[in-house]
Amino acid sequence: MTSLAPGTPPAASPAAIPHELIELVQELAVAVHKRGIYPASHPMQLGAVDALLARLQRVLTTRAELPIGVARSQLLLDGTPTDSDHPLLSELATRLHSHQLGGLRFTAGVARDELDALVGALAESALRGSVPLGALDAEDTPRWPHVLLSPLAFEQLALLDADGSAVPSVSCSARDSQLWGALAHAALSDWEGGDEIHSPEHVARSIERQLGTPQFDEHLSGFLLQVVGELGARSAEGEPALRLQVSQLVEQLSDGALQQLLEMGGDRSRRDAFLAGANSTLGAHAVLDLVRVAAAQDGAPISSAVLRLMRKLAREASGTRASGRGADVALRRMVRHLLRDWTLDDPNPEEYSRLLGELSAEGAVAAMDRRRDALEPERIVEICLEVALVTPSTEAALGRLALRDGVAATLERLQLLPESEARESLVGRLLNESTLREQLTAERPDLQLLTHAVERMRVRAVVPILQAIDARDDADAAWAVTLLLRLGREALRPLRDALPGVSIRVLRQVLVVFDRLDEWPTGVVPTTFARHPDPAVRREAIRFLMRHDDTRESGVLLGLRDADVRTFHVALHAAVRGCSVEGSRLLMKRYEDGSIGAELRARVVRTIANVGTLEALEWLNAQALTTRWWSGGMRLRKGSPEVLATIGAIAQYYRDEGAAVHVLQLAARSRNEDIRRAAAARPEMVETR
Repeated sequence: MTSLAPGTPPAASPAAIPHELIELVQELAVAVHKRGIYPASHPMQLGAVDALLARLQRVLTTRAELPIGVARSQLLLDGTPTDSDHPLLSELATRLHSHQLGGLRFTAGVARDELDALVGALAESALRGSVPLGALDAEDTPRWPHVLLSPLAFEQLALLDADGSAVPSVSCSARDSQLWGALAHAALSDWEGGDEIHSPEHVARSIERQLGTPQFDEHLSGFLLQVVGELGARSAEGEPALRLQVSQLVEQLSDGALQQLLEMGGDRSRRDAFLAGANSTLGAHAVLDLVRVAAAQDGAPISSAVLRLMRKLAREASGTRASGRGADVALRRMVRHLLRDWTLDDPNPEEYSRLLGELSAEGAVAAMDRRRDALEPERIVEICLEVALVTPSTEAALGRLALRDGVAATLERLQLLPESEARESLVGRLLNESTLREQLTAERPDLQLLTHAVERMRVRAVVPILQAIDARDDADAAWAVTLLLRLGREALRPLRDALPGVSIRVLRQVLVVFDRLDEWPTGVVPTTFARHPDPAVRREAIRFLMRHDDTRESGVLLGLRDADVRTFHVALHAAVRGCSVEGSRLLMKRYEDGSIGAELRARVVRTIANVGTLEALEWLNAQALTTRWWSGGMRLRKGSPEVLATIGAIAQYYRDEGAAVHVLQLAARSRNEDIRRAAAARPEMVETR
């Protein structure tokens, strides 16, 4: 499930999850990480799997099974999310999510060979081309007696249509499936299994059973806040399946359950944001239920007369009659008034008269409009385009069509009509620089409309997009970059011309565009930016250099010299596949850098050893040996991860070299089992140098 947006529930405190479970998933994270940097039979990897097995067996002595849920950066243990800032657990969650897994389930009796196979499968990175485990066909999915993988797709939690049948996968976006899957998985954390599709009714029943636990209430309300927020950012035509499902879920909940959900941990601003988002996105009946409970919760219950009126509007809005649109607009306007200060709760006849008068006037205007224009606005537009005639009536009909369906949907309707000068004239009235700038500065821009505007304006859209990147939050940079990428290489020249005057935050995103296009504009030299004061700018430039054969070596050397640990990490990853002698000397110096951790230094050792020179062997011997203070003789250093990696590298790459014999003999006689295992590593365990 992708990075949770604002509204994601805060991570549970460490005390909320049993310490033994935290240690178990940490062991799993370490085992998977080591499988990625060591061969399957390497002593470090063998020890990691053994430790994981021992920890898992202890956990399963007190429970029959252990389910682990997966989000983009968090795991779900005993129904509680882990800390998203925990480096090991966050990395493991990200890896499981990249494999499109929604969860793991371990049962008693798990064997070592099952764990070893699981670790090996998870170590294959789905981000580097391997097929994600959750995307494999049923016959190709790994099957183990005591380990069950649950794909992220949540087939049993699929979106349902209005009649209760499953919506085909092509009818809803992958993001909709992810959001409904995350929401349903949070609600069904006590689910025992089953093959039936879980409708909103099933999810609602599970929520009713679990509400009352502060962590569960906060977790679920956070997911609901995220869902309505993302639905509110869209303006797609029709009834999206996700909107329908969440609306039905709210309608199935009792008043008590809704009241607990609306507590929102006592945060009134979050509750107000959720109610406002629900009023803009959810179905009419769901909105009515929420506002009715919220009013009672605030001690200002809606009077029976207004409530009857709102129910009539909700029924009309949910029907198929032509007046449904007007009823829906009227209902949501009433709700906005109520949410401001609950001023409609007083059964004052004057207040009711004013409200009913407004509704009656609105209905009269709608009726007059229908008498004036017997044809629907889309029919007027189609007829005018058919005869290639654009008149004020055509423009008026176009305006009503845009007001009813939205500008993006109106544009799509126009583009389905035959191409003509008249059609382009109408498109130009809807889509221009003013529309582009208005959407770029909107609180919730219509991305579909922005895409249409960029494709029409082409390079003229580059400068407004760059200005939007500079003015908006960093979280909006992703969709702004996507808009620039739609221009392809056509965007390179205007981006080059804009470079001298852009801010650092804009420069970072411009370099991301160059990187995604795999091409830099003429006259812009990546090596210049590889020495830029900003680490993120340097990192993007160095990535580009390392991806091309003619500049790969210079990019690697620049990255290995870089003071930024993330940039150094990127360069080290490239150097592992082939490092020059100069690069190995740089790594020997960086090895002493205190800012890099033990695991990263172990990779440095392996990279230096792979160079295969006697200079590298002498350096490895120096890292493995130290002088006895009392006799002056040589002895092995203590068995730290770096020393184990050093001895293993000597055994694998230099076993037959005379200068390596003394180190390997000392290691073979060591009382430390890990050191003896490292010294026993064979050359055939690695690829030939």
